[in-house]
Amino acid sequence: MRIHVTFIDRVGITQEVLALLGGRNLNLDAVEMVPPNVYIDAPTLSPEVLDELREALHAVQGVQEVTVVDILPGQRRRLQLDALLAAMTDPVLAVDGAGRILLANPALIALYGDEPEGRPLAQLFGDDSLHSALLEHSFRLPLREITLKGQALLLDAVPITEGDHLTGALLTLYQPNRIGERLSALHHDHAAEGFDALLGDSAPMATLKTRAQRVASLDAPLLIHGETG
Repeated sequence: MRIHVTFIDRVGITQEVLALLGGRNLNLDAVEMVPPNVYIDAPTLSPEVLDELREALHAVQGVQEVTVVDILPGQRRRLQLDALLAAMTDPVLAVDGAGRILLANPALIALYGDEPEGRPLAQLFGDDSLHSALLEHSFRLPLREITLKGQALLLDAVPITEGDHLTGALLTLYQPNRIGERLSALHHDHAAEGFDALLGDSAPMATLKTRAQRVASLDAPLLIHGETG
C-alpha cells in the first residue's frame, strides 16, 4: 500500500513519521520527500494496520492528512519517462556526469543487443577518446560520427545541468539520412503549396513571385535562374 502524508514542516517530523512505520515492522520499498509531503510505499501495510497507523500519525505534531495513493510521484515520472523513451524510434541513452549509462530506450538496447545500463560510454562505443572528449567538453560537442555494432551513426549530446553543476547528458543517435529529414522538417512548411512554398519576402523575391504568377497560366515550362541563395 502507498500512502501520502502531508504535514507542517518542522525539524524532525520526517523521522517521527518514519519511526512509526518502523515500529510496526513495515517494509518500505520507497520513501519520497517533497516537503511538506512524504510519500511512502509499504507493500506489507494492510488496511487494518493503516487505520491504527493513521490515528498514530495524526497524533504527531504537524501531521495534517494521511491518504492512500495509487502510485508515488517519482514512480509515476519513471513510468512516463519509460513510455516517452519507448515511443522514440531513435536510440537514446542518459548518462551521469562521469559518462556512465543510467538508462537506455528500447531502440538503443535493440541496436546494441544488450542492456547497457551501468556501463561507461567507452565500453558501449569501444572508443576511449570519444568518452574523454565528451567529458572534457561537458558533453557540449557538435554532431559527430560514431560507430555502434558496425553501423555508422551521428551522435547528438545534450548536457543536463542543475544550476551550474553538470549532472549528466542525454545522447541521441541518428542515422545520417535522418538528419536531412529533420532539417527539412525544420526549414520547410509542408502544408505550403505553389508560390507559398517559395521561401523569402525580400523585394527581389516579391518581384519574382509576381512575374511567375503572370506566366503561371501558360501551358509551358518556366525556367527561373539566378545566383545561389
